[in-house]
Amino acid sequence: MGYVVHVHPERVALVSAALERVIGQVEASGGLLSRAWLLAAGGAGGGDLDGAARSLGRSCAGALEEVVGAGLSLSRATAAAAADYARVEAELATVWGSIHPAARGGRP
Repeated sequence: MGYVVHVHPERVALVSAALERVIGQVEASGGLLSRAWLLAAGGAGGGDLDGAARSLGRSCAGALEEVVGAGLSLSRATAAAAADYARVEAELATVWGSIHPAARGGRP
């Protein structure tokens, strides 16, 4: 028994673009958060609070960099999947059209 999967490459490509926008927003927010912790550290005037604020700023920045990197990888993979699905769909439409001349290609 076979499986049928309906994939819409255009929708997958839209998801990829949306992921990129969200990751851009996360990246911008991370920069703002880092600057906020550095400002807090500067206002602390040295000592333990200053060190803690700087450390927290670095930790937040590092964690957000990982999230951004993973998000960009996911976005690239999603875009590649969209292109692959579009290619498979076009090839199947060509084959189907050669077997059934009345077929017009594309999705049902």
